[in-house]
Amino acid sequence: MDLHVQKVKGSSVVNLEGTTLFGNRIDTSVETTCNVEVVDLTEFIAALGKRVKILKIDVEGAEFEIIDKILATGLYEKIDHIFCETHPHFFPDGASRLAALEEKIKQKGITNIHLDWV
Repeated sequence: MDLHVQKVKGSSVVNLEGTTLFGNRIDTSVETTCNVEVVDLTEFIAALGKRVKILKIDVEGAEFEIIDKILATGLYEKIDHIFCETHPHFFPDGASRLAALEEKIKQKGITNIHLDWV
């Protein structure tokens, strides 16, 4: 999968402020975007072969899927602290998705996942 990233005009610096994995932005064009390879975060962390001290997740809309996979794989046990901004306002059902995720975390007794960190 490719991620379209908007570049700052006249610079090699990438402007991630408007980056998203979901939907098409109307304010981008071929001249101002580039494709970036996307990797599976859980596979990447698992392949490190060592404990992760801090994981900050702020990916403008994919947080629910990432945290769900971290929970399903048990990867949270190999990470000291996970700080996540969930962006529930990006989804019509965002509040209920956040509540369900919080309930899963509570039921499993997980204390190292911190949601809605900003």
